[in-house]
Amino acid sequence: MNRERKFRAWSDNRIMTYDIQQTKEGISHLVSFGSWLNNKRHIIMQDTELLDKKKAEIWEGDIVYMDDYEANYEIVYKNGRFCCTDNKGKDTFGFSPYSTNEIDDVEVVGNIYENPELMEVNNETT
Repeated sequence: MNRERKFRAWSDNRIMTYDIQQTKEGISHLVSFGSWLNNKRHIIMQDTELLDKKKAEIWEGDIVYMDDYEANYEIVYKNGRFCCTDNKGKDTFGFSPYSTNEIDDVEVVGNIYENPELMEVNNETT
């Protein structure tokens, strides 16, 4: 199974997206993208391969609103899987790309770099 790998980077107050594929062209792109991995100015995020209820891609670093919990959560990569975590680093739970029912009540509302205030909203309700 060939899966498209997507990464994005937060750099210089903007997000840039890179598609990394298993092709000759993609490998050369990976080499240039690799220089970003050891650079402290850039924060690298990976696509979860999941879509929210509006069919938007969900990325590491995104902030999602979960209808069932009536709260915002940050998408993080932890213990070998993508997880949702609250603003205190608690209430962390993972989800699987094989469980489509878990994303039906999730909506991407921003990301932690451009919209950190969205995580502060949880302080008022918890």
